[in-house]
Amino acid sequence: MSQNNNVSGEGLVWAIAQTFLLWLWLVLAGAWVISKWLTRLLYEYVLFRFIGEALARHDGLVIVLSGGLWTVIFGWGYWLWLYPQIVTQHPDQALQTTLIFLALGLAWGVSIGFWLLLEWWSEIANQLEPVYEPVQLLDRPRQISSEPDEATADLPDSDELAADLEEIFVEQSRTNHREKERV
Repeated sequence: MSQNNNVSGEGLVWAIAQTFLLWLWLVLAGAWVISKWLTRLLYEYVLFRFIGEALARHDGLVIVLSGGLWTVIFGWGYWLWLYPQIVTQHPDQALQTTLIFLALGLAWGVSIGFWLLLEWWSEIANQLEPVYEPVQLLDRPRQISSEPDEATADLPDSDELAADLEEIFVEQSRTNHREKERV
């Protein structure tokens, strides 16, 4: 059997388009990861020193600052490299192209800020102590009822139980009062 090694023109164009889109995706993903890393460094080593308290209280500020930062970076790059060419070739589309680049920068920055916020929340969640105290860390167990006589093995009556509970609560309040006085 002979194989047909001829590739049609349409199949070749589709394969080239797929390869181009794959490489474009890989470049954009790599640029996004590098941008996220640079933004995190900016937050940790510069912004936390100046406005760390505000960032700790307002999580949305992380997203807003990141969006603003990358909007400025995209806008600056656009004005520096592309704007002169667009104004000379297509002056009627300059405003529309400017707004598109600013919107891309804003979307880029918001996605980075949101991702950084999720990373920081997951780091904090791992550092929190559990809200419950394991049983092994509690005080010694307290006896609620008195020991029954081995001869009768009767259950204590309600007066004995009330007296035992009163004793336990009084002892606990004394212990708490002593601990407060020490502090």
